[in-house]
This record gives sequence, C-alpha cells and structure tokens, in this order.
Amino acid sequence: MLWATVILFLLLSLGPSLAAKPASNNPANNNNNINDNNNADEANKVPPCTVVNTANKAFYDLSSLSRPIIDKSLVKPASWNARGFDYGYNFTLGVCASPLSVASSQKNANNIYNSPNDIDSSIKNASLVGGYYTGHDGIKYSIGNFNSTPVFRGKKLLLTYTNGSYCKDPHAKPGSDGYLTDAFGKKLRKSTILSFTCDKEIMAKASVSFIGALNDCDYFFEVRTAHACITPKKADDLAAIWIFMFMYVCYCYCFLFLLLFCTITNYFFLFLVCLLHYRSILVADSFTRLSSSAEKGGTNFQLLTT
Repeated sequence: MLWATVILFLLLSLGPSLAAKPASNNPANNNNNINDNNNADEANKVPPCTVVNTANKAFYDLSSLSRPIIDKSLVKPASWNARGFDYGYNFTLGVCASPLSVASSQKNANNIYNSPNDIDSSIKNASLVGGYYTGHDGIKYSIGNFNSTPVFRGKKLLLTYTNGSYCKDPHAKPGSDGYLTDAFGKKLRKSTILSFTCDKEIMAKASVSFIGALNDCDYFFEVRTAHACITPKKADDLAAIWIFMFMYVCYCYCFLFLLLFCTITNYFFLFLVCLLHYRSILVADSFTRLSSSAEKGGTNFQLLTT
C-alpha cells in the first residue's frame, strides 16, 4: 500500500506538468501557439446537443435523447411520438437527430441521402429530417430539419427545426399553387420549436406533447425529461479524477498515520504493563525480604531473653 501511495503521489504531482506542452523557442511553434490562441473559442465550444445557460453557467446535456436504439442486431434511430389529437395527424420527432432510418444504399453521387418514395418530394436530403407526420395520402411531410444546438430564451430551453416541407395555404385561391409565400413570393417551409422542461419524476426517458400549430406551418411541442435538468459538464471529468486521486492519497496517508499511531500506542501500553509488572515483582520481593528479616530478628530476641 505504501508503494501504491507513493506512485499515486508522484502521478498527482507530475500529471499536470506532463500534460502541459513544453515551451519552444522555434518561431514556427510560436506561430502555432498564436493560432491556437486565436482558435480558443472554437476549442471551448460545447459538444453537440448540449448548452450552457449564460445566466447561471449551468450545463445541460440532451445528447442521451438522440442516441440510437440497439435492438438485437438492428440499430434504430431514436424517435419520439406525439399524438396530434384534433390536428388530425400524429408526429414522430427526433432530438438533435433524424427519426428516419435511411439506408446507406440511398446515397447519391454527391453523398446526399435521396428521399425515399414515401417522403415529400420537396425534401432533397431525408437524413436531415428532424420530425414528420404522415398525411392521408401516405406521404411523410417534414416539419423541419433537425438542429443540434439548443438555446435558452429566458428560462426556456428550446430547440428549433427549420426548412421542412412547403407550407400549404388552407385559403389558397383557385389557380394558385396552394402554398404559403412571404412578401417576396418565396414559398414558406414548415418549422418546429421543441420546448424542454426538467422533470425528474418522469418514469420514461422523455415525454413529447403536441402543443399546437400555426397556419399548418409552425409546430410547437413540449418535451418533459430528466435530461433537461442541470447535468455535470463532461469537461470536468479530468479534474474530478485528479480530485479523487488527491483524496485517495490523503486517505492512504491518514490510514498509515493512524496505523503507525496505534502501533506505537500499543507498544507503549505494553511497555507500561511490563514496567508495572516488573515493579510489582520488585515490591513483592522486598516485602518477602523484610518479612524474613523480621522473623530472624524475633528469633534472636527470644534467645537473648532466655
């Protein structure tokens, strides 16, 4: 245990210095260091599907909701269903990922996934679809391409999907193409807003509820999940490891000190017992000598009197 403690102490002492890059007088290396400093912002970016709330510096990680589901030998994309109720359609959504399972054989020459036959023809890359509903005609209509950058608006954690299928105009005039357009005549595309709510008591991984739609073009959902609560930042794992090692070294030293203290104490008490025992032997021996001397003295006194 002593050797393990010494090794851990050396690692704790030398770890930060070994991890640090040695300084160099080479101008090329200095230029690289300058470039690294200029790119510091990019290096400090949070991972996909995570966000830091600037108000309280808390870290939120939604990436668990986008991990594929492994069912035996099949790998299925993570998808979440929401009932549309009076809207007439049910929705399938992905969080920071596409809920569609697109085979690699559907890639074209430009390395873009072709849309299957059951996807709206206005969608050119089916792998980007973040949510959809299936119409009465059997066609899947995209309600926006997925996005892996959550944002905070006030206290609300939001995820926005844009560039979905074209928005149909429910009040289209005869002779028109039947799509909603902006002031410049450009066709509008469907978009979606996911609002995440921290729920630590929910039994499922997440629960998605359809809130409503605006002009059959903008869709709103609420996602209740424990993953929308504050989570430890993964970048702090190394610091946690060093803290644990430091605590372990302190524990080992404290244990060794207590062991040494107890050993010394035991030997000290043993020495005291032996000393007291030896003292008691000396006292008993002295009493024995005194009693024998007294008996001899009494015998002599009787002889003299007679």
